[in-house]
Amino acid sequence: MLVRLLGNLEIVAEGRSLSLGGPRQQTVLAMLALSVNSMTSVDLLIEAVWGDQPPPTARGQIQVCISTLRKVFAGAGHPEAIRTCGPGYLLELTPDEVD
Repeated sequence: MLVRLLGNLEIVAEGRSLSLGGPRQQTVLAMLALSVNSMTSVDLLIEAVWGDQPPPTARGQIQVCISTLRKVFAGAGHPEAIRTCGPGYLLELTPDEVD
């Protein structure tokens, strides 16, 4: 499995690109991958997705994005790749799994 940040954002597993969903999920994945193996706060994810005017449902929408991304990683054989960590989330991958 490989998370590609350079060029088009994608997750590649067994030679095929997996569906990442819409722009919101892609932004959340990009933020997690930019800080791989470090916690990314929910507040930072909200800011990345909506800037300084998030909707009242922003935290819930981030949770939905994380849930969907967890399913994508599970399909790629990495069901534990995204962990809840304090006030945020952590994408846990080896250096070889992120470009």
